[in-house]
Amino acid sequence: MALEKAVNDFAGHCKILASTPRYAEATDLLTQAVRVLTTSYEELLRKVQLMGQTVFKDALKADTSFWQICVEEWGQGSGYKSRVAAHNKDWFDNEARRKLEDELKALVAREWTRALANVTELLEPNA
Repeated sequence: MALEKAVNDFAGHCKILASTPRYAEATDLLTQAVRVLTTSYEELLRKVQLMGQTVFKDALKADTSFWQICVEEWGQGSGYKSRVAAHNKDWFDNEARRKLEDELKALVAREWTRALANVTELLEPNA
């Protein structure tokens, strides 16, 4: 979500610059920069989603005790959703899952760095 805000802010700044008469000649370049960052961001989201699904799906499927605990919450009165949500939080807070989350964060950092490098290369070709 934080990256989405950064992408939208960048697009907004480019739109402002593109509408400024002083930068009229740079309109195509600014539009291309927004497109490059947006495309890179969307690719980053797809990779993170795929990795997250792959990594956590198998672990969740295999954890029968987690599912049993959640099933046992049914019929225990009000607060079912909160109790199941708490079990989910506990499951994801487990040390092994935090390592998987760290891997996802590292992937995001690498891909975001690559996205910014693509835009930088476009805007500063000699950098």
